[in-house]
Amino acid sequence: MILRETKVQAAYRYLGLTPGASKDEINKSWHRLMKDVHTDTHPEIDPEIAKRINEAHDILIAYIESGLNFRFDTTNQGNSTSATQGATANGAGSRGG
Repeated sequence: MILRETKVQAAYRYLGLTPGASKDEINKSWHRLMKDVHTDTHPEIDPEIAKRINEAHDILIAYIESGLNFRFDTTNQGNSTSATQGATANGAGSRGG
């Protein structure tokens, strides 16, 4: 079975972050990447890259602010009835079976 990457997983990967990164880590990574690809300082770079970096940043910030960032779960792929819903920020919680 092939598991499809979720938008959140892709955003972490695109920003070069590990799942569960803090809001501060997300902002730092976004800032670093945008400095490297901003079209004002690097006109040769495709503006689509900056757009994707901004989208990844927005996805992760919304994910954290929604309160769903309690544990990164690759087994349920966005299943809203995930067994990890009761987990705490450090990954503790019940496991589905």
